[in-house]
Amino acid sequence: MKSLFIAHNILDIVDGTTPRPTTAGDKQKLWDQSSNEALTALYMCMNDEQVEAVSGCLSAQDIWT
Repeated sequence: MKSLFIAHNILDIVDGTTPRPTTAGDKQKLWDQSSNEALTALYMCMNDEQVEAVSGCLSAQDIWT
């Protein structure tokens, strides 16, 4: 997974290095899109029990940590 996030240049969002921008706008939309991309990749690699265990997580960073 880490290699995938590096390849898509989103590891900094997943690992929390780059927090979600507080000001609404293009930067926040891009961050949200990148987090959702990572979130989808994480979900696709999990079984149903694992998905259920992280169902309260709102971002890829929440799952990653």
